[in-house]
Amino acid sequence: MPAMMSHVLAAVLLAVPATATASETARTTPFRLAVPGVTAVGTYDQTRLTVTVEVTGRRTCGVLQLRTGGEWDTAAALCKPGTAAIGTEIARPPSIRLCNGDSLALAEGVDCDRVTTGA
Repeated sequence: MPAMMSHVLAAVLLAVPATATASETARTTPFRLAVPGVTAVGTYDQTRLTVTVEVTGRRTCGVLQLRTGGEWDTAAALCKPGTAAIGTEIARPPSIRLCNGDSLALAEGVDCDRVTTGA
């Protein structure tokens, strides 16, 4: 191969970007939810959801719920001051809501803040 041709070939090979993996191209989206006495901060992408729930109220229960179909499912619940962290694999980004109440039963779906992720 002529010397000039080998330099052109090397330049072409260097200019081609490497193929990105699925995890590198997944767009991670942050979110924050808040209701009196409870906050949730997290991120989600196409395959993973990570959330930290913090209860600051003394008589407050916080419930983090996810919906990928028809029903809301409880992913985390905390009824004392402190934090709880969850990380879960997901098939698609769910709708997420954070609710509060005086008990777990009263916290499910009454006073809520929600984010719709495009599910």
